[in-house]
Order: sequence, then structure tokens, then C-alpha cells
Amino acid sequence: MKCGCARPLPRLLLLALLAGWLVPGLAEAQRSHRNQPPPDPAQAARDLFAAGDFAGALAEFERVLTELADENLRLDVARTLSRLDRPMAALEAFEKYLAFKGETLPEADRLIVEAERQAELARIGQIQVTADQEGVEIRLDGDPIGFSPLVTPIRVLAGPHRIELFHPRFEDEVVDLYANPGEVTPVQVTMRVPPPPPPPPPPQPGDSVWEQRRAEERRVRKELWDAGGWNPMPLAMPWTWADSVPAGFMISPSVGVGDLTATDAFDAEGASGGTGRVTLRSVDPDLSVPVFVGYRLHAAPMFAIGGFFQYQFHDTFVNSSHQLVNGETTSLYAGLKARIYFPLGLLEPFVGFGGGYARAEQSYDTDRGNYHYRHLLQGALVPVEVGLDIVPIDFVSAGVSFLYGFGIWKEYCKEWSGDTVPEMCFEPGDTDWIKDRGDLWTFDFHVTFYVR
Repeated sequence: MKCGCARPLPRLLLLALLAGWLVPGLAEAQRSHRNQPPPDPAQAARDLFAAGDFAGALAEFERVLTELADENLRLDVARTLSRLDRPMAALEAFEKYLAFKGETLPEADRLIVEAERQAELARIGQIQVTADQEGVEIRLDGDPIGFSPLVTPIRVLAGPHRIELFHPRFEDEVVDLYANPGEVTPVQVTMRVPPPPPPPPPPQPGDSVWEQRRAEERRVRKELWDAGGWNPMPLAMPWTWADSVPAGFMISPSVGVGDLTATDAFDAEGASGGTGRVTLRSVDPDLSVPVFVGYRLHAAPMFAIGGFFQYQFHDTFVNSSHQLVNGETTSLYAGLKARIYFPLGLLEPFVGFGGGYARAEQSYDTDRGNYHYRHLLQGALVPVEVGLDIVPIDFVSAGVSFLYGFGIWKEYCKEWSGDTVPEMCFEPGDTDWIKDRGDLWTFDFHVTFYVR
């Protein structure tokens, strides 16, 4: 019997030869693939640049720069801007690229980029503005540039330009010039003091001496108050005496009468046998001392912003027949407030509104056991006021005002020295929370002092 086991040997040799030929080729292909550089995300922009579509290339370069934050593309942006004949933007892009690369850029490459920057610099003009006064506002072609002294020249496109200089104590100055490319054009300006105001017109027939004197006093007072500044009130309300309305830092102390309406918290009644209900304690209006400190501005209408502080005493009745003594009630309010004034000659009405902190406290004792009682309200306050002043009296005004404060109470506490739990506090929604609205009102007389 014959055995055919040796016949597959040539087929195996053929397979081995094929594997020896294919495996090295596949390995070489994998190594070649790994050594290939990654795709250039800005290749589309470079193709547009090479094709002469510089506007499309700029848009694509800027998109890739924004997405990848790759500042190396700033050089491509600069060169594209140069081809688009935008030297100002190209110069800025070259300088940003040089600042980014710093000392890491090879010297040969840095010299090339620096030469391109200098080429763009030669295409624009520069203006060096110098004024003999500090704080002079400088404008180029109507756009604000800064205030003197300007350390560096102003870069501009070559061509005609206008330089304007402004200062409240000097005359306005205007300089027209032509900026040559690649040159620094100096502009040196000496600010001129404005001429004195013209003398008052000669008296006309029928003018009284009093009228002439009053007109001169108003003119002098206005010049003293404005001090070279801008006062729009005479223009906004020419029928008033607004040219002499006071403004500046202000303090307005007041004295008046005020009351708190939280009757169920501080007032109480009780039964007294056959006589029915009797008053155990009650709170009535008493002395109020408000103060407002702020700053009043020239505007139309004029307004003031600042802080208010108000302390009130309340006339407190305690029923001595029920052994209640030493009744005291006080309230304190503080916060921010704004006032709006409406100058109408000697009379000046105003309105105000604001917000702040409110606190009211009552205490009393009892002869029976020497117990001490205390009630406390705390929360926010929204004051609304109206008033009327008499102005101007130099930099002092006086008037009256009425304030109504809306209380937004957040906590009510009761304390009794004879209880095992000396203090109990409640919040809105609790069973023992106050039922009456805890507002306040104040009527006061005030004097306002203005300090420039």
C-alpha cells in the first residue's frame, strides 16, 4: 500500500516564500505611514493664498487661528494683510507674532520678519503730539486717543488728518496736517488761556440799579460755581435760577415727629373685671432725628444719592394700675436713598426713595416680681418721601419733608426675664407673628449744607 504523505511539501514551500515576501512589505508600509507628518489644518488657507485669493485666505487663517489658538499662524495673517494693502493691521500682526515668539525665533528668521515689519512701518505715517499742559484730551479725526502727555507717536495711514485738543481751562485747538509715509510728523501745541468774559452791557434806559446789580451778582456766582466745568441746568431749565442751584457733597440733618404702626407688637389691651378692656401699653408719635449724607450732581433734573440714618423715640404709655413701669420704645433705620430735585426758582420740590435696615425695640418692667419685658422687630425698610426746600441761600437750603417707610419685617422676638425660656423669636408665617403692618411715618424740618 502506497503512502501520499510527502506530496503537500511543495505547496507549503510556496506559502512560506509568499509570507517571506509579503511580511517585510507590510511592515515597511506601516513604518512609512507612521512617519508621515500630520495634516496641516491651515492647508486650505495656504492654497487660497497661493491662488491669489487673499481675502479668502485671510478669513480661513483667522478662523483656524481662533479655533486652535496657534499664534504661529499670526505670521501668515500678517503677510496676507500686507497683500491686501492693509499696512496698519499687518504691522500690528507682525508685532504680535514677534512678541509671541520672543527669543525662541532663530536669528535668520527673526531678521526676515523684522524686515517685513519695517516695510509695513514705512508704508504708514506717525504723528507725535506734544502739549505744554498735562491732562489735555487729544482726538484724531474725531476719535479720542488719550490725554497728554502721549509717550508714543500715533500711527495713522498716510494722508491728511486733523488733531483736536480740549481742556476745560484752555481754548480748544485744531491742527490739520499731512502724514507722510515712513515719517514721524511732530505736532507741538501751546494751549491758550481763554480771554476774560466781556464786561456787562451798559445800563439801558429804564433799568434800575438793583436789576443791574442782581444780574452782575448772578454772573459772578455762576462763574464761581462752574469753575470751568459744565453746568447743563441753565440750558435745561432757563426759566429758573438753576445757574446758582447748589450741588456737591451734602449733609442734611433733620428734626421732626415720627411713629411706628406695629400696634399689635408694641400695643396691648387686657381685661379688667367689670370695666371691660383696658390699655396695658401703647406707643404714640414722638421725636424723630433723621440725617441724610450724600452727593448732589448737576443734571436735569438734579439728583442726589447717599445714605440715610434715622433714630426715633416713641412716647410709650404703660398702665401703672397694672404695675407696669419704665416703658421705652425706640426705632432705628439706616440704608441708601436717592433724591430727585426739581428747581423752580426759590422753591425746590423733591422726591426720594431707597432701601435699608429697620429695627424697633420696646422694653418695660413690672413691679410685681421685678420682671423685665422686651419686644424686638427687625427687617428691611423701603422709604418713600416728598419734600419742599427753599433755595438757594448760598450753599445752604432749608425745608420740610414727609417720609413713609414700608416695613418688611423678618423677625419678631419677645423676652421675659421671669420665664424659663427667656426669649422667643418668630418669623413670617408663624402663629404668633404680628398681624398689623409694621410701617412708619416721619414729618421733619431739615437744613441742608453743601460742600463743593
